[in-house]
Amino acid sequence: MSTRTVARAPLPMRVALIVLAVAVACLAALTVVNLSAAVLHDEATQALERNVAEAADDTSNLEMLRIRQQQVDAQFEDAGRYGMALLPALRSSIETNAAVSQ
Repeated sequence: MSTRTVARAPLPMRVALIVLAVAVACLAALTVVNLSAAVLHDEATQALERNVAEAADDTSNLEMLRIRQQQVDAQFEDAGRYGMALLPALRSSIETNAAVSQ
């Protein structure tokens, strides 16, 4: 019966692969955070546009409009929750639309 040894990569190569795997995992997490924020931002922006159009209508229910606007403000707050992890353009757009929403 013969024993067979399996060659392993040298230690520096294994360390480099671990560092690369961690970097890829971090990039994936940042991507997920930015995609999630972008989706929330888009939904909040559409709701804000609807609320602005409805506010111009004299027959709109102001109490319902106020409640929906509070929800839009909360959506913008959720979208901007990760602040510095967001892409600069997305972060700027969220901040601008949140200010308009206020």
